[in-house]
Amino acid sequence: MMYAGANPQRISSVLEANNAPGYSVLHDVTGAGIGGRHEGTRAFPGVGTMLVTVVPQEQVEPLQAALRVAGAALPKGESLHIAVLPVESFA
Repeated sequence: MMYAGANPQRISSVLEANNAPGYSVLHDVTGAGIGGRHEGTRAFPGVGTMLVTVVPQEQVEPLQAALRVAGAALPKGESLHIAVLPVESFA
């Protein structure tokens, strides 16, 4: 998940409320995407937060739905993008 906003706890709280077994948070992520460049500079202000979780297959759809609801409720100027990738194994 890529979150652009001042309060990444908005997203981690959704993960916790939906019983994600764990997650990692990477702060001050820079890059470019559909919203433009975010490089933390005056020319390209803003940085993002990346959150990563690995959940069992049966949790994917409910968690994704909860994240979509949370994303739709974000204040103006904040955004959430979600990517779901298959995992062959995780130990």
